[in-house]
Amino acid sequence: MKMIQPIRTIKRCLHLCSITLLLLPLTTMPSYAKEKNALDITITVPTIDASPYHRPFVAVWLEDTNRKPIKTLAVWYDDETWLKDMRQWWRKLGRKLHNAQSLDGLSGATQKPGTYSLQWDGKDNKGKTIKLDELLLNIEMVREEGDRTYIRQPIMFTQDSAGSTITIPADGEIGQTTIQLPKTFN
Repeated sequence: MKMIQPIRTIKRCLHLCSITLLLLPLTTMPSYAKEKNALDITITVPTIDASPYHRPFVAVWLEDTNRKPIKTLAVWYDDETWLKDMRQWWRKLGRKLHNAQSLDGLSGATQKPGTYSLQWDGKDNKGKTIKLDELLLNIEMVREEGDRTYIRQPIMFTQDSAGSTITIPADGEIGQTTIQLPKTFN
């Protein structure tokens, strides 16, 4: 008889936990919602015919025109040991962010071939809003037993460019990339 009470307690706890997990996406939805004045970036990890095929390590970050880092948008990797292989990102930001908690919110596992969306809310790595005039978008993809591709794309924020789309053609390890500028700038 004494055994029944703990089992009921455990079942009740599991039931409450499952309800909490089901409702969790609803409570966090606004953080995933599209920002009104965000810069939307769509990156393609291309299908590459290679044997063996390894998914690429990817770093995406923004710099000002003086090449001063503003914000790391994404870092996809499998093993910290190889982060240094993304040489451009590592020199600019990786060394500083590597041992910090800073990578936690923006890193993830390597991705299979496909199209992936990123969004920039106009803030730097410290959460400060940046004046939008001209930025440099940097994308670096490195694949084990594969190639290394790095692109830098200037982005001009002018009244004429508001709401426009910039398309960067596929190059090496990086598939076609599109940048959708916000319709209004802060």
